[in-house]
Amino acid sequence: MVAGLIVFRVIYYIIPAAIAFIAIMSRKRPTTADIKGPAFWMLAHQTGALRHIAGRDWFIGRLPFFHCSIGAHDQQHGDPVDVRKIGRVARRRGQCGVFYNCSPRLAAVADRAGWYVRRIAMEAVIRPEHWTLEGRRFQTLRRKLRRAELAGVHIQQANDAHTMPVLAEIARHWAIQHGGEMGFSMGRFSTDLVAKQRVFLIKNDRKIIGFVTSCVSQDNWHLDLIRHRGRLPDGAIHAAIVAAIDAAATENVTLVSLATVPDPRHTPSYWSDRKRGLIQFKRSFSPVWLPRYHAAPNKLMFWMSGLAIAVAIHRPLQNLPWKALRLIKIAALELKLSPRRDKRLFKQNGSPERS
Repeated sequence: MVAGLIVFRVIYYIIPAAIAFIAIMSRKRPTTADIKGPAFWMLAHQTGALRHIAGRDWFIGRLPFFHCSIGAHDQQHGDPVDVRKIGRVARRRGQCGVFYNCSPRLAAVADRAGWYVRRIAMEAVIRPEHWTLEGRRFQTLRRKLRRAELAGVHIQQANDAHTMPVLAEIARHWAIQHGGEMGFSMGRFSTDLVAKQRVFLIKNDRKIIGFVTSCVSQDNWHLDLIRHRGRLPDGAIHAAIVAAIDAAATENVTLVSLATVPDPRHTPSYWSDRKRGLIQFKRSFSPVWLPRYHAAPNKLMFWMSGLAIAVAIHRPLQNLPWKALRLIKIAALELKLSPRRDKRLFKQNGSPERS
């Protein structure tokens, strides 16, 4: 009787469960090595997943309630995207499908499908084979490079793993100084990610003081991390990016993206004004500016998904420890400097009168 019960459970429970487990584990999921897509898809393991939907590969960001495709879609086929099918797939997952930083072509398809579409950003892209430092457009950039050279800045491409502890320490100091790192469509420092990227070291007096990384794919690169310790010499970051563009040209890379910035003509001024320095910085490289769009099935979902994306980018809860460390560091610096200030005031005002 007992033996029969054991055989029954093995046949009807354990064997089907084992078959299902093997099927799930053997299912091949898209990875950055499998898919020929934009270089920034390298960030998928940090902020989302690569999925094959409607005959195409997509970078789907990790968001609550929203099935959000990030970036300009890689047009692997000539046929237009079936936006309604994307929406159906999202609804089956209990989510609302949206496109973030998508291309004009995908935005046009979504608009024809009745979605609410707005232009939100510009992506700065460079064709390395046609890019030079000659001409009036590059006057500002050449001036920055001269200042970096006079300050003793030297750019070197990292070719080994011995520098990783130094990079981790610089990234940690940067995170404390800036109150954490952003996420979602932006990379965060991790040794696993940086080990797969191209890293350009910023050196001064043979000491690493910062670094710039790029995500890479077969034919395009994407600017990712800019990290440094303290204040860099003027033009140091410009020099690192120029070195990255030159390296891309040497390797016959067709496109280098300097990532996106808010479009001042189509975003609220309080947001674009905060990024004015970043826009000016990227403008010094004289890139081609490509429009990027945000699309959702309706206006309500557009603004709700925009709020969810903003929270995912700024990571307020995850960055609380970094902000606390930043406040502690500032408070410690104030306590250290306050006795000196009191001493200077005492010297200026003379001895206090006795009461």
